[in-house]
Amino acid sequence: GLEAEARLVARGLMAQGVGAGERVVLWATNVPEWIVLQFALAKIGAILVTANTALRPRDIDYLLRQSEAATLMTIGGFRDVDYVAALHEIGATRRAIPGLNRLFFIRRGDEAAPPGFTPYEALRSEAVNVSDAMLDARSAAVGVDDVINMQYTSGTTGFPKGVMLSSRNIVNNGYWIGEGLGYTPADRLCLCVPLFHCFGCVLGVLAAYTHGA
Repeated sequence: GLEAEARLVARGLMAQGVGAGERVVLWATNVPEWIVLQFALAKIGAILVTANTALRPRDIDYLLRQSEAATLMTIGGFRDVDYVAALHEIGATRRAIPGLNRLFFIRRGDEAAPPGFTPYEALRSEAVNVSDAMLDARSAAVGVDDVINMQYTSGTTGFPKGVMLSSRNIVNNGYWIGEGLGYTPADRLCLCVPLFHCFGCVLGVLAAYTHGA
């Protein structure tokens, strides 16, 4: 189930050196790994930084620098934006962005991870190097009011700003939406908004909790 997969990936993230409070940018469409990472990163106290799927090179450059990201998770691209080419253009693969130490590639189908990227699957295979007890100890140190999520504003009236959200913020929001709408495990939720958006992010949590994950 989702809980087991999230714990496995959380252990892999720890094995890769992802620390508590570390900003991890996720630049991807609504792939299954998105939900897994949302829970896995929260378990180790890392901060998921959501990235709009329509960002251009200068936009992702700004977000990576402004958020002080240490890790990036991405896919090959979306619509007319080649994410890998954009990251090459801004120097992310050449360590030109201060503090950005890790690049992970979420493969689709038979895609190969580009040079300079670690395949997402490595998180699962390296989990063996971190025990469940080590993960539990890390999770126990994460407070409900610690920041686990950063979502960027649209930047309509200025530069986009990272809004910091805690576990309490996100879970309470999802819980009370579910209560208000009367959701039960018998319901099936069709999520037709992007997960990077505040609405999609909360609905992802709501769906997972509703179905007993």
